[in-house]
Amino acid sequence: MLSEVSSVRPPLPPAICTYQLSVVRQNDTHSVALCGLLVALGEHSNLWFATRLDTQPVQNFINLVLVYTGFPGYYGIDEEESETTLSFWYLLQESLWEATYPDEEKQEQQMGIAKELYREVVNTLRRKVTWSANPMDWDVGA
Repeated sequence: MLSEVSSVRPPLPPAICTYQLSVVRQNDTHSVALCGLLVALGEHSNLWFATRLDTQPVQNFINLVLVYTGFPGYYGIDEEESETTLSFWYLLQESLWEATYPDEEKQEQQMGIAKELYREVVNTLRRKVTWSANPMDWDVGA
């Protein structure tokens, strides 16, 4: 996702492994709970995350929330996780406007990372709001 992270991929944290298993199983209750916990933590500490976008742990966390935002499937038809993350992105955006940084260089660095991050968020959301090309998918679960 972020340029500083994309060149070197650390081993996957257990949370990402849980997510990957849930994609295979679809509708895994562990994944739904993990998504809810991540969003609750993000909503509670959004200003803290906003001032530390350049750190690896924060980038790992944000990448995982972004993965849930792009959860495979169609919202309201065969998945609910992607909608859960929207409040986190809104609050993080608000916190980015409120955040103060020690110097102008740090602020420029953080805003550069934030712009790249929100470019990814918008691309993910654009993909999620697109209807299936196959009309037969539209009434799954109806």
